Amino acid sequence: MVRIEWFNNLFSFRRKLRKSLYYRSIFFLIVGSACLLGAVLAQSLITINGMVERLLQERITLARTTGSYLEQMINDDLNELGSIVADAVEAHDKDRVRSQLSEAYLRTIFNEGVFVLDPAGSWLATVPDREATHLESAVDLKELCRHSRELKQTVVSDLIPISKDHGPVLFFVKPILCSNADLCGFVGGLLHPATTNLLLPLQNVSPMASATFELVDSKGSVIASTRPNTLFYVADHESILKNAITAKREIHGRCHACHVSRTGVSSTVRENQVLAFAPLPTLKLGMAVLQPEGDALAPVIRLKYRLIWLGGAFIIIFLVFAFLSVHGVVSPLVRLTQAVRNIEGTDKPLLLPSFGDDEAGELAHALNRWRAKLVDSLLKRKESQLFLEGVLKAQEEERGRIARELHDTIAQDLAAHRLEIERLAKIKAPEQLLPKIQHLEERVQGILKTVRQILIDLRPSVLDDLGFIPALQWYLERVERDHGLKGSLIVEGGEQNKINHEIEISLFRIFQESLKNIVQHARAEHVMVTVNNFPDMIEMTVEDDGEGFNLKVIEQEGKLEGKSLGILGMKERSNLLGGHFNIESKPGEGTSVSVRIPLTHLPGEQHDHSTGIS
Repeated sequence: MVRIEWFNNLFSFRRKLRKSLYYRSIFFLIVGSACLLGAVLAQSLITINGMVERLLQERITLARTTGSYLEQMINDDLNELGSIVADAVEAHDKDRVRSQLSEAYLRTIFNEGVFVLDPAGSWLATVPDREATHLESAVDLKELCRHSRELKQTVVSDLIPISKDHGPVLFFVKPILCSNADLCGFVGGLLHPATTNLLLPLQNVSPMASATFELVDSKGSVIASTRPNTLFYVADHESILKNAITAKREIHGRCHACHVSRTGVSSTVRENQVLAFAPLPTLKLGMAVLQPEGDALAPVIRLKYRLIWLGGAFIIIFLVFAFLSVHGVVSPLVRLTQAVRNIEGTDKPLLLPSFGDDEAGELAHALNRWRAKLVDSLLKRKESQLFLEGVLKAQEEERGRIARELHDTIAQDLAAHRLEIERLAKIKAPEQLLPKIQHLEERVQGILKTVRQILIDLRPSVLDDLGFIPALQWYLERVERDHGLKGSLIVEGGEQNKINHEIEISLFRIFQESLKNIVQHARAEHVMVTVNNFPDMIEMTVEDDGEGFNLKVIEQEGKLEGKSLGILGMKERSNLLGGHFNIESKPGEGTSVSVRIPLTHLPGEQHDHSTGIS
């Protein structure tokens, strides 16, 4: 049911589009606006995505730069310590190594102490003094030294607790090269993130005050942060960051941050953040920059809202102006159509309101001129019709008058002469005169018969006495008797409608002219006349099996009158009664003449039916 209703609504909308210029204009206006809005939105999205990508790239650069700075700071301190103790290490002078370390380590970031190892990874000195066994139990220094020797650079351990009362620390180890560029030992440092937060100086640095910088080790633990309360906790997206450190891959994007583990309080609060992460160049650490999305993408968000407001305002202004344009074009056409409808079917002059000098005004002036010419043409046509109607009426009256004159004069005189000749034949006369008198009597009889036929053609009294259908039957029998043409009459449609005398006369004359043409030109053997009675119309068809003719050839050569078919007269009679006249014929297939006359037609009205032959 819902689908049927949807289809009905669709078809109704399509009908409105076809019938209303307003609907079509508004529809195409909405479609055009939607396309324009779609193009603007697509371009805006491309611009916004480009800005987001640039902002994310800026934060990647910031994370990369910060990480490189921290690594450089660590390496600088280890390099300084290595250069100070290199000679003492090469001489294997433990006391001098310890003395030099004691003076230098306070200037470094290694607040938990520094140490020196020999090439085999054994202890040479620690500052401040610590038990080597205690440190060796906490971390595998030999493994760190091996990695450092293989990589020839600084290596770092994960967070390692060295005592129950002391927080976890980081071990940094870097090779020491002797004067001959050979490895002569290792220098290292211990860093306690809680007491030496490498990233604390970046806290509240504008314009990244809302951003969080986190230094993450290879296990995903936070070892330095601008938010001290996040130290030692596992960073958000732990597995992703660990994989990025191992693969030395930078990542950036938008993410959800959950701070349950950082605060230690169970919470399901999640916030959208922008994350940029860059591994340090050589150390197995990574720098993460996190910032709330609203702060990080503030320029993009402001631009988005501006585009929405500007785009909405632009679309509204565009629709208003477009609607006014459509209204300005369609409204005059609506007024023009209404004005034409008001005088439709009348003979009044078309006086339209003023539309100015634009295209609508030109159309109004053209319609005024067309209406004036049309009214003038209709008046002339009506005058011609009335004239033709008068001519045909006068013709019928003249036929009646001539018939009466012939009946009262020539017919009576011929009858009297025939009686005189009959009396002369009864008087005794010379035998040589009898054949002449008999021949004269036959000639008079023939002339009288011809005159009577002319009288019947001019004014068939049977039409007045018996009616239309009997008159047709009587005339068919007369033609069959006089010319040997076998005719049949078929009446369909029930009882005969009451038709006025003018229609009867016109139909009978068309019927009469059709039979005359058949007798003179068709060489037919049979003719069939069919009369159909409809509630508001009468139809008559006359068909023969004669030779037929080519209508197109006759039309092109203009020989209708030359053929004496009388078609023009039949068509004019049909048109005078608002009827429809049609003739069909092909060589060798006979001819069919049909005429339909509306019974509701009033005398004086004329309809132009251009079917058939004219």
